[in-house]
Amino acid sequence: MFQEALAQALTGSAKLVRSIPVQAQDGQPALVVRVLPLFRSARDMMFGAEILVAATTLNPSSFVPSPTILMGLFDLTPAEVRLATLLGKGLSLKAAAQENGIKFSTARSYLDKIFRKTGTNHQGQLVALLKATQPLQV
Repeated sequence: MFQEALAQALTGSAKLVRSIPVQAQDGQPALVVRVLPLFRSARDMMFGAEILVAATTLNPSSFVPSPTILMGLFDLTPAEVRLATLLGKGLSLKAAAQENGIKFSTARSYLDKIFRKTGTNHQGQLVALLKATQPLQV
């Protein structure tokens, strides 16, 4: 995913930021790597660079991020954010579907897309990732 994002950014075919989840392993925390194509004056500010790569570590907590943070970090749609937020708060997929007023099959489809976008494979992994996402403290 990272190589694809770099290739798209360098060829100019990518116009948006690309978020890439990296699972925690070997004692290292989970990350979100963002590939940002640079345009116009942004290139001048970054010494002529064509892309900017930023990595954000994720630390476990009981915090569930805001919809804006989820959309920005993982490129989730508003419908996917609503479902992910309810799952992060401890609801089952069936209960989250009912709460959202959608069919279970639709919720399952959203969850599959959320898994792809967050790099998770199981609902427990997703919830752990969501709880590990922290707002910036200044």
